[in-house]
Amino acid sequence: MALPSLQHYVDRLMFEGQCADCALVNVSTRRVMAATPGGSLEHLTRREIRRILARKREAIQTQGVSLGGLRCALVRDNMVTPGERSMDLRTKHRPSRGVAVRRTREIKKKIKKNYMVSHRPG
Repeated sequence: MALPSLQHYVDRLMFEGQCADCALVNVSTRRVMAATPGGSLEHLTRREIRRILARKREAIQTQGVSLGGLRCALVRDNMVTPGERSMDLRTKHRPSRGVAVRRTREIKKKIKKNYMVSHRPG
């Protein structure tokens, strides 16, 4: 179950219209800590999380990645770039949407090594 403050962060992003779907992931446990109820990203698996965090990036670059069952193509990958830790994806289904994977500083203050995965609206 998500910590109330983390779920509040997700809810705030959704309320402000910044995301169409959102999940906060703990890197150490490779588990979703908070997510949009009913969204695809709440179904992120440990295997999917492990793949986006892997040091070897060739498979993601050539085959893309699945997030919560959504197939995505890689647009930009800076996950292993020190100080950057981000990647941009596009869903392969129509309508195609942008997906951002980012290390978040606000969340990092509360619990170390967390990432936010979000669909961008439109």
